[in-house]
Amino acid sequence: MQRPQLLAFDLDGTLLDAAHQLPETRRMFLHEVRSAGIEIVLATGRPYAAVTRFAKELDLHLPMILLNGAAIFSVAGDLLWSKHLPRENALDVLRFIRNFDVTIQLYLRPTDTYFYTRKMNPCVDTILKKDGISCRVVEDLVELVEQHKIDPLKIFITGTRQVLTSIYSEYTAANPGTTCVFSEHTMLEFLAPKVSKGQALKVLCSEIGVSLDRVIAFGDNLNDREMLRTAGIGVSMASAPEEMREESDYVVDDLTDFLRSNLGEHLARKEET
Repeated sequence: MQRPQLLAFDLDGTLLDAAHQLPETRRMFLHEVRSAGIEIVLATGRPYAAVTRFAKELDLHLPMILLNGAAIFSVAGDLLWSKHLPRENALDVLRFIRNFDVTIQLYLRPTDTYFYTRKMNPCVDTILKKDGISCRVVEDLVELVEQHKIDPLKIFITGTRQVLTSIYSEYTAANPGTTCVFSEHTMLEFLAPKVSKGQALKVLCSEIGVSLDRVIAFGDNLNDREMLRTAGIGVSMASAPEEMREESDYVVDDLTDFLRSNLGEHLARKEET
């Protein structure tokens, strides 16, 4: 494998373990990777406030791709780039989904440390615990967007796969422009047209002067698919959907083992010099 310049990691289901923590052995190895001059970027659906602790654990300094590619933040919390879901598109989505049995989370501004939801329930509690952020309960999200007169970042819904598949099929058939993507089996997200982690990776690499063919990207779900396609090498976790695994350069069961096997020689060369 050619020596990469950059590794781009999805978080949940990829870099993190089942408890949404960064395993110590993986953290230590990635510090070795950075010491050898190979940089690391986090690329996640999470907002800034839910990612900073992982950037600190890895001592990262490059910007982070957040909200599934809708925003790029510096590790210090400065918004560097964003692309919003046009307000009318957002209102169409909210009106379409409000009669389905789903939990809705609305991310309005990229710098917010909270999201909006219609009511508290176990799904919301799980996100709050995992991300370490807060929420604001608003009964009518359509009215909220109309009143604020701004373009939201994204709309995130959770529900059964059957219901989400129905929403996905019906909405994308009628609205091919809006990005609609599964981020987990029971999670569906709506973003601005052409927004993806892959597009954000192009923006970021252009800014920092890294060639995309020297990037290895890692992910486990369909919201990572464009990023893996964009990078020089795309690596899917074994848990990824079949269509994503089939088009990836590598499929791995254990991320740390893969990193050691494929990057170890580059670290050894660094030590020799």
